[in-house]
Amino acid sequence: RLRGARLVLNLQDLHPDTQIRLGMVRNPWLIRALRAVERHAYRRSAGLTAICESFREHAVARGACASTACVIPNWIDTARIYPSAEQGASFRARCGIGPE
Repeated sequence: RLRGARLVLNLQDLHPDTQIRLGMVRNPWLIRALRAVERHAYRRSAGLTAICESFREHAVARGACASTACVIPNWIDTARIYPSAEQGASFRARCGIGPE
């Protein structure tokens, strides 16, 4: 703000909804405060990116500008990036997971 920089939010998860639904936040006053901070952040941002359309819709419903909110999905090329057999086996062994 001091330097005139504009804020673009990158929405990777739905806070505080995730914590509320998981029961991690139960205090009604705290829930109201967190939702107010969420709405304020969405309204004040110059733009917003979300990982999926439903997250974008959530943000727009809570005050983000629809014309500056867009979806940029997370991705991975699973044909090129994957664990090797040794990595997968050692991970499964450490976690007590049986073979594929």
